[in-house]
Amino acid sequence: VMHLVQEIILEPRWDTREFDRLKKATVSHIVQQKAQPGSVAMNVFLKRIYGNDHILGTPITGTEDSVNRITLHDLQLYYADYLTPAMATFHFAGDLNPEKALSSLGFLGKHWHGAEATIPEYPVPESRQKPELYFVDVADAKQSVIIMGLTAMPRNHPDFAAANMVNYKLGDGSGGRLFTILRLEKGYTYGAYSFFMPRVQQAVFVGNASVQSAYTLESLKLFNEILTSYSADFTPADLETTRMALVRANAGKYEHLQSKLDMLHDISTYNLPKDYVTNEEMLAEKLTFEQARSIGDKYIKPGQMIYVVTGDARSQMSRLVEAGLGEPVLLDKNGEEL
Repeated sequence: VMHLVQEIILEPRWDTREFDRLKKATVSHIVQQKAQPGSVAMNVFLKRIYGNDHILGTPITGTEDSVNRITLHDLQLYYADYLTPAMATFHFAGDLNPEKALSSLGFLGKHWHGAEATIPEYPVPESRQKPELYFVDVADAKQSVIIMGLTAMPRNHPDFAAANMVNYKLGDGSGGRLFTILRLEKGYTYGAYSFFMPRVQQAVFVGNASVQSAYTLESLKLFNEILTSYSADFTPADLETTRMALVRANAGKYEHLQSKLDMLHDISTYNLPKDYVTNEEMLAEKLTFEQARSIGDKYIKPGQMIYVVTGDARSQMSRLVEAGLGEPVLLDKNGEEL
């Protein structure tokens, strides 16, 4: 396998026909995503969070225009600048020791060359001081996709693990308040969730649900009410439930090789300590109720969030004024104002 890895890294073919095929497939995927309200909502949400010209506001797949402009020469330049040993990490999981793993990479040490590249950093925009509500029209849609959130902290920030703990009873699964109220009590959706999206520079707090079109306004108002009151309603019992659930989950979380590789990936990608799992378990044991509430107040702030709804504008958009989040602004599927 490692001989194949050597060939892949050191002997790229730069096959024109394969490049053209992948380009067409990527453009086709982008076009398909524009027909999926969930993908449209997330792309528009990130564009509004970060801004039109920010790299994090652009889908990782690119746009039809940006992909069509890529040439094979662009790939060759990228390969020369960034596919270097100084920029690489190798992750191994399985029945082997460190010496064996390192010896399998010996050929790369002799033949793979290249300097460390400078990865550009991009300033993260400041949070809004009031909510902003946007609507993307999907004519005659039977469901509306609702996404809301704001920028938070990098994945390696000391608050990230604690914020994840605080979010557990809000929207981490079927036991969260969003799911309990919007699905089980109201029946507006099959599921409503929230999470902190890990990023190298800046995480994003996200809440989302796909709801019945007729209950778009009601769902949006409920989301806002739950988020607004969550810290005040958070109880010591909620914290203990979270603590026990996370410790139990970790007990079997890293049994499979893929989960071990995922852990290694997180360490290298987000510059986490090698014992970050143990550190976060210790945090779960020591986090106080007052600290948990403070974290909730600090990072879950509905009054500063971006709200994006994709759905049938003709029947739903004008109603959303009643949500108390400002006048809804109509956008196209690229996130541009109409």
